[in-house]
Amino acid sequence: MTLAVKAQDSLLLNRSFQFEDGIYLSFEDFKNNSPSFTPDKFDMVYVINPQTLLAQVASVNLFSEKPFNLSDVWGVCIDGRPYVQIDKEEVGKDLASFAGISIVGRLCFYSYKKPVDVPIEIKAYNPLNGQPFRTAMVSRTELRQYNLVLDFLKGEVRTFSKPNLLEWVGKDPQISRLVRSLEPGDGETLMRALIAFNDRNLLFIKK
Repeated sequence: MTLAVKAQDSLLLNRSFQFEDGIYLSFEDFKNNSPSFTPDKFDMVYVINPQTLLAQVASVNLFSEKPFNLSDVWGVCIDGRPYVQIDKEEVGKDLASFAGISIVGRLCFYSYKKPVDVPIEIKAYNPLNGQPFRTAMVSRTELRQYNLVLDFLKGEVRTFSKPNLLEWVGKDPQISRLVRSLEPGDGETLMRALIAFNDRNLLFIKK
């Protein structure tokens, strides 16, 4: 289950792992911890929300002046933390948007908040008898969190849910029993199960 033989040229992929800063054009580059462009080869204008770990990139200028399209980027790494590109329209942003990976390991976790229009029923009440005399439906925008898991071995991304996690941890009997015992809405314990799975199924990648 390892990406590289445990040796002097390998590093343990754990929660404190620091990836190489730069731009990753593909998941394979990310898996190999080998950015397509290192920071000495480009200038990037960006902003990061430290609460949501959402990074927005305004522009990238390669010093080589080669043509560059932000839509071709798989992800970026800033100060050791990787960020996966997501559809900017999903988060209602004008700039290229990247969700920061908050849990690193065999299964990587990241999330983003999406604005969603929710229909709400409102009522007008008669002040004399307190009874509603008119109702109407209006739309209200709410931010809904979407949680995702990236399989570090395969590059597959799925929604973070009990059925999906159960598939991934199927070969670990102890974690499988824990996940099966959980109630569908027990997200906190589900997260602990993911972290425990990573701790019990270590990966090593090349320096």
